[in-house]
Amino acid sequence: MGKKTVIGSALMIGLGMWVLRENKHLKVTHHEIRNKKIPSSISGYTIVHVSDYHNTLFGENNKVLVDKIKENKPDLIAVTGDLIDSRTTDLDVALLLMKEMRKIAPVYYVSGNHESRVPEYEVLENRLREIGIEVLNNRMTIPDKEVGPICIYGVQDPSFDRRKSEESERTIMEKQLNSLPQYDHKYAILLSHRPELLDLYAEYSFDLVLSGHAHGGQVRLPLFGGILAPNQGFFPMLTSGMHKMNNTAMIVSRGIGNSAFPLRVNNPPELIVIKLFPEQ
Repeated sequence: MGKKTVIGSALMIGLGMWVLRENKHLKVTHHEIRNKKIPSSISGYTIVHVSDYHNTLFGENNKVLVDKIKENKPDLIAVTGDLIDSRTTDLDVALLLMKEMRKIAPVYYVSGNHESRVPEYEVLENRLREIGIEVLNNRMTIPDKEVGPICIYGVQDPSFDRRKSEESERTIMEKQLNSLPQYDHKYAILLSHRPELLDLYAEYSFDLVLSGHAHGGQVRLPLFGGILAPNQGFFPMLTSGMHKMNNTAMIVSRGIGNSAFPLRVNNPPELIVIKLFPEQ
């Protein structure tokens, strides 16, 4: 075996090990939000955002993931869809994670496109409610009285209706948003799986949108970002981090699990921690 072959093989093995580690190395990303609607009485209110779980395990019984969530002491946990994977659906794995998170803080959930593909979804939703998860598909709720100035909205992924309608996903989403009550004086958080509809969310003046779906573009290149995302195509703009339009801020999670493409490159699984503060 020649020297070049040995070096090449070593590089390939090293690259493979790095990619595999990247897919299991959970990164915690922190964001701070400041807004005049947030009162000083809840300054530092903490939200943990989980998206695109896809039945992924981080340690036995997801201990690594659960411990990371506990460390950040959330007041609220938001789950923005694709809790399960339609190709390898395992309700028990998904429900175990949700049970553990519910022990830490109130959990608010909306569906993703993968949930729309499985016949077990109704069972999943019923079992989520049984363990105390707030399912916010086309609903609004106000958390406990101490967080009265905040209201949380959720929308069902439009793929549920898209499968039985010729309307576009944007039209379906618009109808869903129109059905929600409005509270202009409260800080309004929207949970929606789809980041590509930011301009629509901004039209409805949500203060904060939490989203996922794009998996960070799956493969991320320095300076360019993600390569490909569903519903956004090549070199998508809305795959990670915070984006603003008018008075609406949207935070996009790179997600925790994988789906059709089983590997992430330069794109570790992400847990998001958001702290709310009054505007200075």
